[in-house]
Amino acid sequence: MYETGNDEKAVWTILNSWELHYMVVERFNLAEHYGLKGRKRADLLNEFRKNFGLKRNKEEMFFVYFKDADSRLAVQIVEFVLEKADSVFNAFKTRQARQASAYLQSRLDSCKHVLDSLVSDFVKFQVVNDVYESSMQFDATIKYLSGLQNIREEVDLELNFEKLDRGESSKRYQELLKRMMGVNSAFAGTLNGMLSDIGIIKLQKSPQF
Repeated sequence: MYETGNDEKAVWTILNSWELHYMVVERFNLAEHYGLKGRKRADLLNEFRKNFGLKRNKEEMFFVYFKDADSRLAVQIVEFVLEKADSVFNAFKTRQARQASAYLQSRLDSCKHVLDSLVSDFVKFQVVNDVYESSMQFDATIKYLSGLQNIREEVDLELNFEKLDRGESSKRYQELLKRMMGVNSAFAGTLNGMLSDIGIIKLQKSPQF
């Protein structure tokens, strides 16, 4: 089993967890196999761990082994351990990705709020001071479009993850798709001058392009 980067500790912890080890004890009825029926869980785990091993080999891979007089049983146990560890690790990574996605969404919402506030403050400044300076409008437009582009890229990232995780028919995917359509609409509208009434200029008419 390979291990890379920050996943190493997670894989090591899963493979050495008492929960996984006790699943093996119960699945293969090792209490009867070791002649320890009726003994405490700790005794069964200790007996199992005398024969179970986890090492890192020269190829920087985890090497899992189990010793038993019944070689067929030993192979079955190793296969079971790897299968369950892989399942638990995949669930861990999926949960981790969803947490990252939720954090990203909160950051997106926060950035959008700040961006909207900046645009609003800019408009108020222009109205109060009767100032419509072209370079200021141009800079504000670029910042506004940059913010939209950042949001578009981050929503696209979430869309791709959701598509791989739960497919295009999931409720979350459809919500993200609507958000992407909204961002694209705002982007196109800005380029076409639909926000000119609040000081956001139509870039195609800007002398700086």
